[in-house]
Amino acid sequence: HPNLPVQVRIGITTRPDALPQGLPNFVTAQRQQGWLSLQPTVQPSTFTLRLAQESLIYTFEASADRERFNQFLPYFYYMAGQYAVGPTQNLPPAPLP
Repeated sequence: HPNLPVQVRIGITTRPDALPQGLPNFVTAQRQQGWLSLQPTVQPSTFTLRLAQESLIYTFEASADRERFNQFLPYFYYMAGQYAVGPTQNLPPAPLP
């Protein structure tokens, strides 16, 4: 197999322009609604999830080579689903894969 660079990044911002328009289209295991966007035709292809809580916008972004992006997509969905923000003391721990 060729060397496949896969990157996962997380970030936090207070910039309101970072929040996507429209209705949320993704729900995490923490029951947090967010905005998911896929860009499978660019190089590298990207998977981006944004969550908003109070005045903060949390971003989870994963990228992979365009030719292999679909192979990593299930893992990106799983990681994004487990992405937790804010207080979680009242929730049970998420099961490990």
